[in-house]
Amino acid sequence: MSGQIFSARASARDKIALYLSLVVSVNVFLGALNVLPLLPLDGGHLAVVAYERARAGVNRIRGRPDPGTVDMTRLLPLTYLAVLLLVGFGVLLILADVLNPLRLP
Repeated sequence: MSGQIFSARASARDKIALYLSLVVSVNVFLGALNVLPLLPLDGGHLAVVAYERARAGVNRIRGRPDPGTVDMTRLLPLTYLAVLLLVGFGVLLILADVLNPLRLP
């Protein structure tokens, strides 16, 4: 896409604005993707911490001791599934981009 931006017939100012818009869009998307509650991503680790805190709060209200941390080895199958899906979607998108690339109107 950036090659098409810079090869278009437009002013240098428009090209730079469009290129920066593209870079900002990619960064915002990657930041939003990283917050998804999938375990290999940061959002997954935040979800586990939130679950631990909620579980500790419920046990505190019931007068029970803090159950401790979550056993992360039990969550590894979910992690493998999330990684497999992310890699699969990545390969699919790369193939789609190679076989049928997007064109700017």
